[in-house]
Amino acid sequence: MTNNFYRFGSGRAMNISLYRQAPGDEDWYDATACRYGDGPIADRFPLMTVFIEDRYRWPLPDYFSGGMLGNVVSERFRRLCEGFNTQLEFLPVKIERQPGIAPSTEPFWLIHPLDHVDCIDYENSVFVKYGAGDDFGIGLVDKLVFRPEAIGDRAIFRPLHDALVYCSRAFRDAVEKAKLKVAFYPLPPRPTVSLKPGED
Repeated sequence: MTNNFYRFGSGRAMNISLYRQAPGDEDWYDATACRYGDGPIADRFPLMTVFIEDRYRWPLPDYFSGGMLGNVVSERFRRLCEGFNTQLEFLPVKIERQPGIAPSTEPFWLIHPLDHVDCIDYENSVFVKYGAGDDFGIGLVDKLVFRPEAIGDRAIFRPLHDALVYCSRAFRDAVEKAKLKVAFYPLPPRPTVSLKPGED
């Protein structure tokens, strides 16, 4: 079966710190709403600083983890999104790097998906739930199946009950054509959970 959806990956691992006006100012906890909440938050979201702790001298990827805040993308990524239905809010972040490393010359943004899409085919998916009742989250996944009719023409989306962000094949192809530095992973089935003895 053709895989039409992909999960975004963080690419090269980087150690980061988050703060607002100065190192040690951790008044950013409420900002995690951008990862889990719905609806626009630009009017109340503080300007966050993402400090790249590593002596990572290369240009930053176009998509990387912002820790508890969610995911950070480049201006090139944001511009590419303009040609697609993404339902994203782009929140500006300040990037700081180690002394002696050239600063980033273009804006970076935190992406905030504006809704949760009820698109998981629960009958055919296999994953570990955490939480109770209807307010559960998705943990380790053996198999994840989406309902394309629920996703519609969204190029980027965040499923209901899942904190991860996914994209369509068309968007992945556009990213690769533009030569952006973004990592993609196909949907499970894949061995994300330990296999039983004797299974391949």
